[in-house]
Amino acid sequence: MNDLLTFATANGSVAPVYIYIVDSKQVLSKDFGLSNLTPTLFSTTFHTSANLTVGQHTGTLQVQICKDVQCAAQYAGSPVDLPYEIVVNNYSLTSRMETSPQATMHLGGAAPDASVFVNAEGQEWSARSEASWLKVSTEKRRGSGVMSVSFVSAGLAPGNYSANIIVSNTTGQTNVLPFNLTILPKQVDFPTPTPTPVPSTPTASGPSSVTPPIEPPAEIRITSAIPQFTAVNGEPIAGQAVSFVLTYRPFAQWSASTTASWLPGSPLSGTTQGSVMLRPDPSIAKLASGTYSTDLLLTSSGGLSRKVSVGLTLLPASLTVSESSILLGGDNGRDYSVKTLNIRLNTGSNAFPWVLSDLPDWVTTTTPSGTVSQKGATLSFGLDLNKLPYGSSSAAAMITVTVNGDKISVPITINANRDQQKLLASEWGIGLSSTPTGDVTSRSIKISDNFAGNTAWTATSDSAWLSVTPSGTTGKTTDLVMKAIQASLQMDR
Repeated sequence: MNDLLTFATANGSVAPVYIYIVDSKQVLSKDFGLSNLTPTLFSTTFHTSANLTVGQHTGTLQVQICKDVQCAAQYAGSPVDLPYEIVVNNYSLTSRMETSPQATMHLGGAAPDASVFVNAEGQEWSARSEASWLKVSTEKRRGSGVMSVSFVSAGLAPGNYSANIIVSNTTGQTNVLPFNLTILPKQVDFPTPTPTPVPSTPTASGPSSVTPPIEPPAEIRITSAIPQFTAVNGEPIAGQAVSFVLTYRPFAQWSASTTASWLPGSPLSGTTQGSVMLRPDPSIAKLASGTYSTDLLLTSSGGLSRKVSVGLTLLPASLTVSESSILLGGDNGRDYSVKTLNIRLNTGSNAFPWVLSDLPDWVTTTTPSGTVSQKGATLSFGLDLNKLPYGSSSAAAMITVTVNGDKISVPITINANRDQQKLLASEWGIGLSSTPTGDVTSRSIKISDNFAGNTAWTATSDSAWLSVTPSGTTGKTTDLVMKAIQASLQMDR
């Protein structure tokens, strides 16, 4: 394999540089790309041969930096040895999350199963969990398919838990899938107090009689649990009721109010016995994750009142991305199709806005922003070939979602490969001659391109004595024909 570069020397002249790659074991294809990153730094992209057998291939490539096409003379420092190790498997094993790998539940509750798609066409593979609270539906299987992962919270205390699912095949390939489980405290219900019966008091004059007790002052008595809410910021929060009675004053009028806008209640007035359903809504006040408290104020006729302190703990929401990096252009720098990735937010059915930022100018997208919930959203990425340089490029972009008062950002790495399209001649040079014993005044060579496409080409001659085919297309039968015009030649030229 070879390629040609030119360098400007100190005195301004141009010096040719020929690059030869000596591949003694023929592990590489003859097609490789060479592109300049800076005036003195170049990048080479190699592609493995399609004929490599399954197994491990090791060896050393020799890079020769030559002054002439025959490599009779080399520049200082040449040749350079480049060791390699290539492992070829029968199949490729990949796994991707179909649903979020994060689950949140209250103590004693349940969370929906997660789904994992395993791409293992023609392979035997197995899956195992690193934790007892994480169960896989399939331990062994052959071929591609969806695997369910269950969250088993029995015996777990409130808190955060993390573990991995390991997917592996018989050739030693392994995929590691991280999962997270958050268990929230369970609401405690308090029993309604039971009135204590008044005992009878015997008298000297006859049978026992009941002495009426002295009636205590009327009060608003809470007969339910005091609401304490814990939830992921942004998810729907189930309501909890505050029930109460007005002792010794049945059917009294009452009203209720809260001191914080994020805690609406309903109804806010009625006749005892009463009940107010409280449903926190952090979106009203754009609350960030953290701990909050407020009061429910109950009032009744006669100036009676009662404050009930209500607490709210908001946990940060989690934004998950199906892949932390994407590759545009493919391994060989010639696949310019659009690539996608999925994002999910553990806020249930509530969706929140997200935006992409820090995209390099060589990346295009039809999804610069949108909304995302537990159902997920799809982001697409493409290439602007007018701005993407040849060789390999890499950049970091940011996905940021706003959940009420929280901003959650997740970085993604965007890698891109672009091979430089080149015209390839079947011969590096030709010779033409005319002698008394015979003439060779015309030669034909094939013109192709390294993309194996149909690329139009043109040819011109810088000498009057040489005519050439003016144009053609690679991939077709058009040859470049070079012919000497003998009338324009001098003898022994």
